Amino acid sequence: MTDFSNMVRSLKTIFGKKTVAAYIGLSLLFTCSLTCAQDFSAIGQIPLQDGGRIKPFDSFAREALRLIYGKDTYNSKSANEVVLTWHFVPEHWSQVEMFKINNKPLKARLELNEDKSLFTLSEVMQKSSIWLSLVSDVQAKRQNKEKLLPFDQAVQLLDSQINLFSMVASGHALKFWPRVETEVTGSDHDEFSASQNTSWVSVAEVSKANDSSAADFSAFASAFVEAIKTGSAANLDGSVKVLISNARAINPAGYADESLIRAEVHYNQFHPFKWAWILYALAACFVLASWIFDKRGLFTFSLFFTGIAFLIHSYGFALRVFLTGRPPVSNMYESVVWVAWGAVVFGGIIALSKSAKKAQNSSKKFSTLTVLSSLIVAVVCLITADLAPSVLDPSIQPLESVLRSNLWLTVHVLTITLSYGAFFVAFVLGDIGLFHYLKGKRDHDPIIQDISRAIYRALMIGVVLLAAGTILGGVWADYSWGRFWGWDPKENWALIALLGYVAVLHGRLAGWLKTFGFIASSVVSFGLVIMAWFGVNYVLGAGLHTYGFGVGGVKEVSLFVLCHFIYVGFVAVAVKRKLLVKDSA
Repeated sequence: MTDFSNMVRSLKTIFGKKTVAAYIGLSLLFTCSLTCAQDFSAIGQIPLQDGGRIKPFDSFAREALRLIYGKDTYNSKSANEVVLTWHFVPEHWSQVEMFKINNKPLKARLELNEDKSLFTLSEVMQKSSIWLSLVSDVQAKRQNKEKLLPFDQAVQLLDSQINLFSMVASGHALKFWPRVETEVTGSDHDEFSASQNTSWVSVAEVSKANDSSAADFSAFASAFVEAIKTGSAANLDGSVKVLISNARAINPAGYADESLIRAEVHYNQFHPFKWAWILYALAACFVLASWIFDKRGLFTFSLFFTGIAFLIHSYGFALRVFLTGRPPVSNMYESVVWVAWGAVVFGGIIALSKSAKKAQNSSKKFSTLTVLSSLIVAVVCLITADLAPSVLDPSIQPLESVLRSNLWLTVHVLTITLSYGAFFVAFVLGDIGLFHYLKGKRDHDPIIQDISRAIYRALMIGVVLLAAGTILGGVWADYSWGRFWGWDPKENWALIALLGYVAVLHGRLAGWLKTFGFIASSVVSFGLVIMAWFGVNYVLGAGLHTYGFGVGGVKEVSLFVLCHFIYVGFVAVAVKRKLLVKDSA
């Protein structure tokens, strides 16, 4: 743990008297300016090296604040401003309730208030001996490759929070300058065209060197203090440009691509997937209204918002592909957003299929219900991705070595996750179908038959894609690991999900599953997808597919699955009782 008092006292040696005075005074200035609105967007354009890639400071700051505080902003202050002041006035921030801890057993061990979720660094470290013991235990488990329990994962997360804050405070995490010996490798999109084998120079390192880079950062620091004091970022913008220009001059070939830096900052600020789910939700409201009031005009109006949302959704994907040079499906966050995109596509395909034309002669609700289901999937997926950053990390990370093949990443991962979108649409349609059974089969039989046909189309699409993705995954496994099939948990559950849905389709064709059984099976079978998609990575946490592992959300997902099982059972009992009453009559 960094000694912040000693670090502040050493600033005189590092930067000189003038800068030290500015640093110390920044704490009061920043505290007094909490209600003022300054524009620190220029800071976000500064490239730095972090997490195995070169990124804008805007991305680094958002990721850092999100890890520690759980949000991209703090009391309406931008992440750029907040994270930079961690370095300048760490003593101030060590007394701010900023470190988010949700695990109650961990709070109990550290003797923290279990009713709170935010704590100061001083509170967390008041039982330093206990904390060091907990960290040591987790490190021992990791070395022995033991499975980490939720408590261990909470300790690991808090340790990451403290280490990151300490690294920013000491300047070691602020790597703004490329080294002269950096070698350029790969394509223009290969991690911003710079080799990741050579670490950039941090603020802590240039301060010891006392060279021109240290002078540039000292001028930048003074301009930052002045911007907070006066509310004007004019001088700050100029100092940022000088800092970037001089850093690029050190090694122009190894520096960041300006177009990529600007594109990533734009991506962070525009937040395309957030706008997409808002418009999808608005479109879903119009679809629902057209269904309830039987007004085709409202349905047509909803297609307008769906089209805009889909374009923004696709634009977000295009930006991530441009920034990474690969298909955007390398982690759980990206797969969730991709599934939402696939659901909208499949909803449109099914709504325009031959089954839709046939169904128009019966209930005239086929297209409406199919589009509504796909929009619900899109909204649920994108809201989950947007509002659960601690579970679904939205940051752009370098690929694991096993994934560094755009061909296989495209043909296997894109294909298999697209199938989840089709199955998700069938799942929502099943929910709607069961609801109509509760309303009474006789009055709503045409709609139920239309829903059954739509589910059948969705399941056929999903099975074809899942089968293709599973086979292609085996080919990739043979190429990467030297064997086609190794009974890895991810492989097993992909196969189980495939066989489960094949059994449902076979049961329908063979007549073993009637309409109700088929609709109910589409809901129940989605539990297999959830296990293959979420459960293996977030519950089992074992196998060769370690790049997809994560923590959190287990209780919420388990409750979601349990509620739907209860829902299916309740409708089944209600339908059976209605049939018994009919037979007795």
